[in-house]
Amino acid sequence: MFSIDILKVFTQPAYYSAKAVVPFLCFATILQSGYFIVAIGIGLTKKAQHTVWITFIACFTNIALNFLLTPAYGALGASFSLMISYGLVFILTLIMSQKHYPIPYSFNKVLIVFIPTAIIIGVTYYYDLKIFPRIVIAAVFIILSSAYFYNNYKESDEFKLVINKIKKIKSFSFKQTEQTKLEI
Repeated sequence: MFSIDILKVFTQPAYYSAKAVVPFLCFATILQSGYFIVAIGIGLTKKAQHTVWITFIACFTNIALNFLLTPAYGALGASFSLMISYGLVFILTLIMSQKHYPIPYSFNKVLIVFIPTAIIIGVTYYYDLKIFPRIVIAAVFIILSSAYFYNNYKESDEFKLVINKIKKIKSFSFKQTEQTKLEI
């Protein structure tokens, strides 16, 4: 949502058109990160040979799409090609990983946050909203997403672990402050 603003701060007007590739590169990064999560089954079952052929398929797909899309669409075609390749790695890895070591992922919970995110980004790009409305939309989205995650995960072991770690950090910081005051 703020890619144009970031480009305006760090680059010159000649680079502002790079705003168009940001959604594709961001989604490619999300897919790459998702790969590390869904590849757990392949790792646990020591079936790394699947990673090799999946990587080759994605590599050749990326090269072919770059030959097709980059001449016509430039950086936009290249970023789209990268996103498709990472998507292919994610899907093929998920299929093979689930085949060898099924893990019940809650993709619905991810989609509940991801779909509104994609819609918001699409709307802000399409309508070229000014900075203030984008800040308001981002703040509302962050608040609603935080409420969603809190309501759905507050009883989970992971959430409790994070809260305990935060409490330990605060406790440690408080002890350091008290010790410093005593020394003075």
